[in-house]
Amino acid sequence: MHSQGIVLELYESISKSIILQTSLKNEINNQQEVVLLDQEVERFQRLEEKFESKFQGDDNPIYNCHGLTFA
Repeated sequence: MHSQGIVLELYESISKSIILQTSLKNEINNQQEVVLLDQEVERFQRLEEKFESKFQGDDNPIYNCHGLTFA
């Protein structure tokens, strides 16, 4: 019997960053995910069921409430 390892590349998030600065011109490290993980999609589905509601719009890993708040 052979044991199989997990291919981590399949589970690594794919991300990028953008240039962000505070009003005092200090750099802000950031990371933008470009792919939604299956766990995130499942979490959204559970929230919709729990609150008997539906998220509006398409899934988008880059634009979210945090990004809109800080934009």
